Amino acid sequence: WDRDMINTLATMEVIEGRPDGKFYPEEFTTRSDLVAFTLKMIQQTNNCPLEELSGKLDFLPRTHWFSKYAQVAIDTDMKALYGDWQTFKPEYVSRFDAVLVLGKLCAIDKEKHGLLSYTDIAPTGRYAGLIAAAKENGWLDFISGNKFEAERPITRAETAYILYQIIYSSTGNSAILTSSRDQELKR
Repeated sequence: WDRDMINTLATMEVIEGRPDGKFYPEEFTTRSDLVAFTLKMIQQTNNCPLEELSGKLDFLPRTHWFSKYAQVAIDTDMKALYGDWQTFKPEYVSRFDAVLVLGKLCAIDKEKHGLLSYTDIAPTGRYAGLIAAAKENGWLDFISGNKFEAERPITRAETAYILYQIIYSSTGNSAILTSSRDQELKR
């Protein structure tokens, strides 16, 4: 993995290591990791205090696991995410869930995409457009081969790769705080 990419995100305070200070790029991303990394990305790229994020996270229904974690993170200034797992079990995030959360957050245009090149995703499936758009935006360049493996846990390095692409791509910065309500108003 690209140490410079991980170091850049760490310097920006978007990602951080485990309690021992090491990042462990090959470990799987937990739900707490994804929420913390995502909220920090929003904070750092938009100069937005944590407490101001509460009303801006309506890109997923309140029943989605991310919404519950995000609200607890905001309410506790993210302390609950780094505690001793009393609040949440360390469940791992799948590749699909990471693309779903980050794709909806960034409001990537799932309607304008090319052919889906992954043989394990139905081209007419509900989320095929989102996955194809993520691939076209360079988020999934770490996947070699023609299988997306939607249920495979995403590693911390793979998550960092996507976050880096969002922050430094032409599609990322302008859309990171776009809420679904704002997208509807623009249509």
